[in-house]
Amino acid sequence: MQDELDEIIVNNPNYKEISKRYNEKETLLKKLIGKDEFKIFEDLVDIYTELIGLEAEKSFVKVFSLANKYRDESIR
Repeated sequence: MQDELDEIIVNNPNYKEISKRYNEKETLLKKLIGKDEFKIFEDLVDIYTELIGLEAEKSFVKVFSLANKYRDESIR
């Protein structure tokens, strides 16, 4: 199931475009700043990614719970 989902995401044209833009900017940034500065930037991006992942997880759980609640109420 996870492999199928990964394939759907990676083959999405929007994903490919965003990934391409990210890679271009990453390459440019590596050329413009030093190795130590780039490491700090990578750490910053990792922390930001954790925040986004947490937000997405909590949002999914909240919406899924609401959907179940409304489904249960509609069955009664």
